[in-house]
Amino acid sequence: MEDKLELIVPPSNRATPRFSGEDLAHWAWTEPSVWTNPMLATLEHHSVRGGKWHSLIDKVYKEGNLYSAYREVAANKGAPGVDNITIEDFMAGLTRNMDKLERQLRDGSYRPQAIKRVHIPKPGTSETRPLGIPTVRDRVVQNALRHVLEPILERQFAEHSYGFRRAPANDFPFQPRGLRLREKRIVIPITSKRVTTLRCLASL
Repeated sequence: MEDKLELIVPPSNRATPRFSGEDLAHWAWTEPSVWTNPMLATLEHHSVRGGKWHSLIDKVYKEGNLYSAYREVAANKGAPGVDNITIEDFMAGLTRNMDKLERQLRDGSYRPQAIKRVHIPKPGTSETRPLGIPTVRDRVVQNALRHVLEPILERQFAEHSYGFRRAPANDFPFQPRGLRLREKRIVIPITSKRVTTLRCLASL
């Protein structure tokens, strides 16, 4: 499947150098099909007009962004949602599925499907905990949205704030002297229908 995936989905250009100075290097984790150098410079220097970003939806349904989001979903190898469409099923009609998603996001007709509720065992106990599983198509859209919004939200953190950050610890340019950080993974609810895992940096 991995070889076939590489043939269908163009390789990500995330590692392609696209920075002209050290002031932008810590944004290397952003999605390059969305965040160009001029956009990153605007983000870095808080120079967006009126302090608000506009017309971002076209970045969400941009072909390169959607395919990059799909690659992440496929790599995660998650279970199917309420429509019972697996990642393999989605890939079998990948071009058609991605064209449909782009069209629906563009014309505003996209609607997320219901969340599949399953119960998984709690380690060390006989109890279970509920887990919500979105469909593959919705996970693609969620990742595409995250590629667009995450850098904007990341930039709004205070310089001394390290909790729930997207970038690794060594990417933060403003670590206080004498503060040792460790990284751990935690699970937090993003909406009532979605749970995701983020990095949390805590002082030792």
